Amino acid sequence: MRTVKALIKARRSWYLYDWANQAFALSVLAIFIPNYITTLFDTATGGGKEILGFTISGSGFFAFTLSATTFLAAIISPLIGVIVDHYPIKKKILWRFTILGVIATMLIGIVPFMGFQLPLITIFFMLANIGFCGGNAVYYAFIPSLSDNNCSVDEISSKGCSYGFAGGVTLLIFHILFLNIVGNAPWALSVIFISSGLWWISWGYFLFKFTPEPKIYISKQKSKEKLFTLAIDGIKDTLKNMKNYSQLFLFLIAYFLFFDGVNTIASIAVSFGTDEFRLSQAASGLLGIVANLTAVPMTIIFGKIAEKIGSKKTLMCALSVYCIFVPIMIGLAPLELGLPNNKDELERYDVQLTWDKEKDKYNISTLYNKSLCCESSSWISSKAKGDSVFRNAIKNTLLIKNPTWSKKENITALEINDEDVTILLNNLQANNNHRFSLGINGGVHHEKSIIGNDHPTIFGDGFIDFWPTMLRDYIWSPLNLSINLQYILMGLIIGSVMGTITAQGRTMITELVPKKQISEFFGFFSFIMKAVAVVGPLIFFIISSMLDNRSALLSIVFVIFIGTFLCALVDMEKGKKEASIANKTRNK
Repeated sequence: MRTVKALIKARRSWYLYDWANQAFALSVLAIFIPNYITTLFDTATGGGKEILGFTISGSGFFAFTLSATTFLAAIISPLIGVIVDHYPIKKKILWRFTILGVIATMLIGIVPFMGFQLPLITIFFMLANIGFCGGNAVYYAFIPSLSDNNCSVDEISSKGCSYGFAGGVTLLIFHILFLNIVGNAPWALSVIFISSGLWWISWGYFLFKFTPEPKIYISKQKSKEKLFTLAIDGIKDTLKNMKNYSQLFLFLIAYFLFFDGVNTIASIAVSFGTDEFRLSQAASGLLGIVANLTAVPMTIIFGKIAEKIGSKKTLMCALSVYCIFVPIMIGLAPLELGLPNNKDELERYDVQLTWDKEKDKYNISTLYNKSLCCESSSWISSKAKGDSVFRNAIKNTLLIKNPTWSKKENITALEINDEDVTILLNNLQANNNHRFSLGINGGVHHEKSIIGNDHPTIFGDGFIDFWPTMLRDYIWSPLNLSINLQYILMGLIIGSVMGTITAQGRTMITELVPKKQISEFFGFFSFIMKAVAVVGPLIFFIISSMLDNRSALLSIVFVIFIGTFLCALVDMEKGKKEASIANKTRNK
């Protein structure tokens, strides 16, 4: 019999695992990996790669990568759930997934110093994400064993989410402050990924030390040699008997759909912002900080509300916020570039020429101080076909004369004279089919600018380009809201409910499943989560390749609408009765 003190300590240790692994979920999965992979792809391809008539963008490639990395986790989650229902090995399995995730995360830290960065980071990210997702399939199954009359499942679930957001945002704040001090050097990214792995293992260790192995409700344990066969048979049995849990089945379909949207938006937000608006790593990090700082208290508040009005009504309130504000997110748009007649406006241009009276030349600087060419993190590569127009226009003017194109090194020039600026402007005006902008402040070319047809501030004939154009004309420009402020505002609103969706979603499944099959059904619950991580980004990848990124995000909105509607149809009282009957009739 556990004492009250021991149970409280076990809960706190469980909460700390959320605090620990959200360092991966936020800093790695949500912020830096999307920005890193999207930037590498855009640089390597010149803003996109055409394959079989479809144009793959950087965010589309990241969506495909994310989908692929979670495929294996989706397969193994239900197997794990059935196994740990019959054998007391939850902590052992969770430990192994944790170690896999931690090591792979830290290995990402060596990628900036190696060749073939894109394939390497994909492999390490895949392994890290399997460790994260596979561990959660077991981690969630601890919840029922930690509850009692003084602390409900609702409260535990909500507190766990709050600890997670708090832990993730604490490390992210450190990462953003660190980048502001040292800049975007390759070794800085290494520190970020390695510290994320260390954070995960050090704080997560408390669960393995102080949270006991949950009780096994199925008395007939099988030998270890028969566990895999048991898992397969158990999955078949669960699928066959799903008809006995009509409300659980309806909720799982609803969950699959609305969490498809919620999870995809959370996963794609930074990559989408990097691709469409050229958000910096610092701006992306600030978005994560705002969203998660908001999520911490709001998840607790909604958890208290759920104790009074129920988990379903609370979840529906959170989903309603998504249904209202995600369509607005599709209409986010950078303000039009003005004349580069002051420092603030000049710094919005990708390439900035500032007159230096002492040198009698223009100093060359770039957006976010990134090199123009030809490092892996530069704006353009030495070979990408997509940037050939811009690269040819700036060679020998913005780039050093006669460079060694085969080397991956910075060949951006430091300064340029009047005559070369004239040549540069003539070259760029002759062909405007590129994705960059150039602004000039001072000298004989004062206030001259070039904006490519594919620049983020230029809207073309996209399927829904009318929507961001209208919002920019009537909301963003009149209020003078920069794209960074627009993104932060969306982060504030979405962050207020994103934790509630996770917490109340797993609370509802706890209420709707038979207690004696809790791990088995959490395995299926986790499977749904991983299937979402596969299907949602895959939908985004397909639509973005066929149309564009905004249209792809619109398709995700429809998925949220349908899932929310189906969730409203779930009868919680009927579902609880179905679970209660199953508990009484299940063979022991």
